[in-house]
Parts: sequence; C-alpha cells; structure tokens
Amino acid sequence: MSRGLQQVRWLGRMQVINKRPLTFLDCAHNEEGIENLVENLKLLYPCRKLVFVVSILRDKNFHQMITEMGGIAKRIYIAKNTSDRAADPHQQADIVHSSGINCSVCSSVINAYRQAVADSFDDDVIVVTGSIYTVSEVLREN
Repeated sequence: MSRGLQQVRWLGRMQVINKRPLTFLDCAHNEEGIENLVENLKLLYPCRKLVFVVSILRDKNFHQMITEMGGIAKRIYIAKNTSDRAADPHQQADIVHSSGINCSVCSSVINAYRQAVADSFDDDVIVVTGSIYTVSEVLREN
C-alpha cells in the first residue's frame, strides 16, 4: 500500500506546470478548498507575490472564494471557463475591485493564463484555480 501511495499522481492538486514563474494548478472549487489552498500558499510562500488565474462556477459562493484569495493576491486574472455553469467574470471582477486588488478580465481562461505569465516576474507564484473546468483548460494547453 505504501508503494502504491508513493506512485499516486493527483492531477490538478498543487500540480506544478512551470518553474519560472512557479505555476500551480489547483482545482479548489468551493469555499473550503480555497481556504485550504490559501493557507497552504501562505505557509509555503510567505514572502512571494501571488498571482491568481480564476474562473468559478455561478452556483458556488464565488464572493467568499474571491475575497479569500484577495487576502493574499498581488493580482487576479478572471475569465469565464467553458462550462455552462460558469459565473460572469465581470461580477467576479467587481468583488476583486471592491477589495482593492488589481484585476484583469480576460476573454478566456487560456488568455488569462497567458497574460498572467507575461505580466509576472520569475519570483512570482501563479495559481490557476476556482474550478475543475478552469484547471482542465490550462492542463490541456500544457
């Protein structure tokens, strides 16, 4: 059993897809998942600037999820993923703007990801999160 667990790969859970800037995929898709992700990022990268690429489904408490990320974010890129249940990115951006965090609304998750990479420095940390759909779109691209 121990050998088997050592070989498990869980795609989309703190999965590193790039080293510079360090880029993670994490399919946290609810309040508890985002809270855990944020706590882990604070522990692992207390002195690094965090950049989020986010698309959340409209049936989730995206207000709370974005507020949680905003507590540690340098910048948040928001887009609408390809799910029929995706939340309006402008509604999400309004929440980010009200917390005083820099925010960009992008035409797609892939464009948001590419813009985040282009705007980031090598020592920043990019986190793609908010939905399994969001993570899968970036995962397919890499």
